[in-house]
Amino acid sequence: MEEREGPSSRVFHCSLRTSSAELGRTLTSLMSGLLQLASQFRPDKREFNIMIAGVPNVGKSSLINALRTYHSGKKAAARVGKLAGVTRVVGERILVCQDPPVYVLDSPGILDPEFKDDIGNMLKLGACGCMDLNQIDSQVIADYLLHLLNVRGERSYVKLYDLEGPVTDVRDLLAGICRKHRLVQAHRNFHTGQLVHGPNLVAGAQALLRHFNQGLLGRLVLDQLPSDLPADPPLPFAYSKGAAAKLHH
Repeated sequence: MEEREGPSSRVFHCSLRTSSAELGRTLTSLMSGLLQLASQFRPDKREFNIMIAGVPNVGKSSLINALRTYHSGKKAAARVGKLAGVTRVVGERILVCQDPPVYVLDSPGILDPEFKDDIGNMLKLGACGCMDLNQIDSQVIADYLLHLLNVRGERSYVKLYDLEGPVTDVRDLLAGICRKHRLVQAHRNFHTGQLVHGPNLVAGAQALLRHFNQGLLGRLVLDQLPSDLPADPPLPFAYSKGAAAKLHH
C-alpha cells in the first residue's frame, strides 16, 4: 500500500470585529491549501465537498456565509443565531467557489460524549454559549462564572448591575440583575395562596451569560494559562459533588 503524508493543521484567529473581506481572504488562502492537498489524493476530481464541523455556537454557519459572500457576493445562505442549537441538521450543499467548484455543508454542533462526566469543561462550554441554555441549569453556570470573576479579580459586574459591591452568593448577583433589567415572575405563596411577584432568577442567569459572551463582563480566559495566570483554587464543593447532575435538569 502506498503511504502518503497526512493533512496538516493550521490555526487562525478571527472575531466579530474581523471584516468579511479580511476573513474571506484568510479563508480563501486556507481553502486553497486544502484543495491542493485534496488534489494529491483525488487527482481525477474537480469538484470538492467540504463539511464544517465543530462544537456548538462557534461560528460555523458564519464562516460559510463569509466564504459565500466573499466569492459570489450573494447573501448569507446558512442560518445563524446567537445561541447554540440553531443548526439542527446537515444542510444542503452551498456553493462558495466557482473555479474549482467548491461546496460546503453546514452541520449541527457536536460535543464529546465524555464531556458529560467532565464538570470543568461542561461549565466552561456553558459559560461560552456552546450549550443550549434550555437544556442545562443556567444558574449553576452563572454560579461558576461569578466564582471565576471573583477569583480573577474582575469586578466590572458591580458597576454593570448597580450593586453596592462584589458578592459571593450568586443569588445576590442574580437578584441585582433582575432589579436592573426588571426580570420578574409570578408565583403563588405556599401559605396564603396569593399570587406574588419576585425576581426571575433563571432569566437573570441567562442574562448574565449573554452579557459575558457580549464582552460586558471584561476579558476573561476560562482555560488556565500556566505561563500567564496564577493557579485557580479548586472549584467549590458544589461543583465537584452533584453539579454534573444539576447541569442537565
